Amino acid sequence: MKLSESIGRFLWGEHSSRDNELIEDWKSENENNSTKLEILKYAFKKDTVKPQVDTPVFFINRLKYNVGQVSAQESRIKRINWYWRAASIIILPILSVLSYIVIDNMLNSEMVSYASLNVQNGIVSEVLLPDGTKVLLNSGSTLIYPTSFKGQTSRSVELQGEGYFEVSTNKYKPFVVKTSNIGVQVLGTTFNVKAYDNDPDVSIALIEGSVKLLGYKCGYTKDLTILKPGELASLNKKQNRLGVKFVGDLSRKISWKDGKIIFDNEAFDAVLRQMSRKYNVNYIIKDKKVLEYRITATFMHETLDEYLEKLAISSPLQYEIKKSKKQADGSYTRKTVIVR
Repeated sequence: MKLSESIGRFLWGEHSSRDNELIEDWKSENENNSTKLEILKYAFKKDTVKPQVDTPVFFINRLKYNVGQVSAQESRIKRINWYWRAASIIILPILSVLSYIVIDNMLNSEMVSYASLNVQNGIVSEVLLPDGTKVLLNSGSTLIYPTSFKGQTSRSVELQGEGYFEVSTNKYKPFVVKTSNIGVQVLGTTFNVKAYDNDPDVSIALIEGSVKLLGYKCGYTKDLTILKPGELASLNKKQNRLGVKFVGDLSRKISWKDGKIIFDNEAFDAVLRQMSRKYNVNYIIKDKKVLEYRITATFMHETLDEYLEKLAISSPLQYEIKKSKKQADGSYTRKTVIVR
């Protein structure tokens, strides 16, 4: 169990008795560690530091990445460790610097640097991880991963959004994808994870190989189930209920990586969320009755107008597109689709 993850769970109020023991042992090692913990508590409360994805692991790793980026002159930073004693007095002016030192020096054995790939709406992006694992990220997704897996017992990454993984085989070092609600552990396989914040569920589609699903509330240490090829797992986030079914042909679930969107009797709210990500638009529902519609359709290279026209053909949908507006700073607002 890593100290950084224990502190992340402590800040979130999800810590165990074992987490408490690790933190207390760490605090007793050095009189400055209690002050460091207070700095992290303060950083946790600040929206400018705290990530939008509300999990302990995302917070610790995003803090490592973001503050490390701001504090690039590492040699200069190392010279101000004496600020710890004065932290309670000057915490605001030096919060970024102190937070960097806390994370970067928390444990010498945990000196890991992280990269963050943020994919804008309307774009699909590909990244090759240090171990050779290939990841395709769908629109509006974020992947946080170590710049090296050397010296680590597992190859852990954090995902918000949707990703298709072709994992490089390493039977001695499992690959773990952590999301806000569930973890996926593999040795070498191909699978898809869909875990957007504004979706009601998380889905895992196993294409080939084998994956183990892990419970996030216990620090991704509890085994939930093992998937077989062709199976689709769905976790209802509100009810925390996991279901698994055999689908066989999962090509529709991963068609996005080839530029296709396939809906098969899909709920209309899911279709609107997909539209928002693909075309980078907002939407407003004027008549809740549209949420009763179910959509079966295939999309590839349609414009936003063509996308909506297709929906109107397969359902009694009426829509209006509000154009972008130029703001005082020269930027433009997103288009808004009004449906009724």
